[in-house]
Amino acid sequence: MAFGFATYALGYLSGALSTLSPCVLPLLPIVLGSAVASGRFGALALTGGVMFSFTAVGLF
Repeated sequence: MAFGFATYALGYLSGALSTLSPCVLPLLPIVLGSAVASGRFGALALTGGVMFSFTAVGLF
């Protein structure tokens, strides 16, 4: 089965939207604040980790 660009874009969008679900939204300032305080690339590392984990769970 071949997947097109629209399939990957829809999967990425659904993962991004599920991150902003109501149960996660109150924790976002705490997690993001600690990531920014941890170092220069803390927020970037947090974003990369979330993207990687959603991708891994979606693929496997």
